[in-house]
Amino acid sequence: MSGRRRMIGAVGVTAAMASMTLVAAAGSASASTSGNVPLTGSVPAFALHVKPTGNLAGSTKLIIQVWLKPRSGAQKFAAEVSTPGSALYGHYLSPSGYASRFGASTKTAGAVTSWLRSKGFAAIRTDLGRDYVRATGPVSKINAAFHTVLKTYPSSAGAAVGSVLHANSRSV
Repeated sequence: MSGRRRMIGAVGVTAAMASMTLVAAAGSASASTSGNVPLTGSVPAFALHVKPTGNLAGSTKLIIQVWLKPRSGAQKFAAEVSTPGSALYGHYLSPSGYASRFGASTKTAGAVTSWLRSKGFAAIRTDLGRDYVRATGPVSKINAAFHTVLKTYPSSAGAAVGSVLHANSRSV
């Protein structure tokens, strides 16, 4: 698989994980009988409107990102440092300053890291701002861990001819 296709696949998975995290943080999910919590809105929008062309092979390795909910105030701070006339205008934070002020707690990032490790993922890393935890694993582990099925979808206009998108076909 080409690097471009792998990146497009990672974007699809990332979109799903970002949706999953944001919805989970908002408390919009309802428990199922199996103990799993399907998260409303965790299927990327394009996957709802395009017929899949097939399942992604279980041995295909992808990089996923599980996005973490930032602590409150990050959006307000970003608006203030970007607004001329604001007392905070131009007083940007370093990556470590952002992490200490707004990033998810180290406990939360550690819990996600431990969970991913327990599911067999490798190359697990938390970004400097503690916005997400990245991991690598085969599609079979992604499907099992997130109780979904990754499928292939035709690319949208403007993408390279013959490229495909990878995304979950049902809520995670």
